[in-house]
Amino acid sequence: LFYDGNTFFKTSNVSVSSGLSEGIISFWMKPDRFPANNARDRIISFSANSKGWVALLNASGPNTQATGIAVDVVMYNPANNDIAINMRSSPILMPIATDQYYHVLIAYSGANVSKTNIYINDVPCRTGGGFFNVTNTQLVYSNVSIGGDVSVGTSNFRGSMCEVLVSNTWLDITQSSVRALFSNNYLPMNLASTVLSNSSFIPIMYFKSNVALANLNSGRGNSFSIVVGAATASNVNPQP
Repeated sequence: LFYDGNTFFKTSNVSVSSGLSEGIISFWMKPDRFPANNARDRIISFSANSKGWVALLNASGPNTQATGIAVDVVMYNPANNDIAINMRSSPILMPIATDQYYHVLIAYSGANVSKTNIYINDVPCRTGGGFFNVTNTQLVYSNVSIGGDVSVGTSNFRGSMCEVLVSNTWLDITQSSVRALFSNNYLPMNLASTVLSNSSFIPIMYFKSNVALANLNSGRGNSFSIVVGAATASNVNPQP
């Protein structure tokens, strides 16, 4: 799907009731533009009022860990608004440019920092430090959007994305055999034939194609469907 910076996929009919205490996020992206300085363009947004996101961050200034374009991952505990997970990729270890495809593979855990990492194009690049509140491990959301802020529709991503997957099944992405399930020599893979062929790996969200097929391609057998039907999605760019 191509996201033009104004439209985005959104649904309020998903309930991540099983929680996101730990798991995997995977997607392919080709950004067409970068955010303004110290701003974010949302790739995936969880729940209303900015409770969590995966975003492109234009990090600049003395308070950032490294200057440049980074993938920023933040998740709040909706019960008390405390930050549970806060990490980003290093622009030094993995510079990000426009008009190039990148595979982003994130393993996260609100309870165990050692299980948390970011790989971009098979390069480990999570920045050191960061804040992890290990007491907040149950992350439950009721809304999801792809390509924009779920609550207000601002800070939209502009570019292309495919094979967007969120799961609360954690995998050890430090193992090359695990990363090979998500990427084939830096090219997108049909995840339905690799990691999703394992019946124990059930995605909360798997967005493969345009919105007309989202119900068919989300979750496993629609049991974890992010869209009940095309009519439940709003602000959808129709370009495949």
